[in-house]
Amino acid sequence: MDYQLLGGSSRYRNLNAAYTYRGLKPTVGIAVYDIVRDLRPGVLENLKGADLFLNYKVFDTAVTLDIFDRDISANSISPRLYYTRPQLFNGENKDRGYFIKLLNYSAENTVDADIHPLNAHSISLYHQNSTAKFNSFYRYKTSKLDISKWMMLGARHKNTVKLRTMLATSSGDYDFQIGGHNDLRGYSTRPLIGKKAQLYSAEYSHRPIDRPLQLKILSINKVYPAIFYDTATAYDNYGSVKWYKSAGVELKTRLLIFRKTPLTGKIGVAYRIGDGREKEFYSAFDLKF
Repeated sequence: MDYQLLGGSSRYRNLNAAYTYRGLKPTVGIAVYDIVRDLRPGVLENLKGADLFLNYKVFDTAVTLDIFDRDISANSISPRLYYTRPQLFNGENKDRGYFIKLLNYSAENTVDADIHPLNAHSISLYHQNSTAKFNSFYRYKTSKLDISKWMMLGARHKNTVKLRTMLATSSGDYDFQIGGHNDLRGYSTRPLIGKKAQLYSAEYSHRPIDRPLQLKILSINKVYPAIFYDTATAYDNYGSVKWYKSAGVELKTRLLIFRKTPLTGKIGVAYRIGDGREKEFYSAFDLKF
């Protein structure tokens, strides 16, 4: 059972609840969610619905089949729908379909594997389809390949280098939006939008700072300093490709609430390279029960 609740301003909410039954093979589950957030200046994303999913493991690869039924605002799919179908903004519309995800992850790591793997790789192949045969208002297909590789440079310091490549393509009503703490850092307020997307990233993570703060209510268990360089693009045709770049510093940390419940996350600052030299501060945390 997994439940998440994130809150911000009165216009922002992120409610997620998921239940997985592991008594069968494959495992089965259901997830419900209600999300409202700023997609970009002046535009809100509104997404709520339910997913039914099956998880199965084939050798070292996790296979997920998900069938979803969502009420979703037009700008959550494609910002350009605002210009072609402005009437969509007067109400919510159904988005029904399925996605298939293949994920292979292997790691030599410590308890901090989720924030600092030593030697690891992650290969994710994702395909999503929303079409009229599911009585869906939206019609689109997306495919994405995401590969990451972590390499330890020295056993003494346990410092690592992470290399990542992401390639994606879509058709129909869906646009990719690249920008945020998970991909092109420093562009959360100015995402890149297009039918096709590419992203390349390099990151160096140093040895941890152990237990810099020990309190009864909240303790900092470890902090991993890191520096990164991201470059990405999103476009409709290759002739209009423009690459965007950013670099910065990130602190990945594991916090303990009452010295037991882990809270993992990161804070950072990213600088846009050659694009006004603007900087952006960001943070993201995940509470695990």
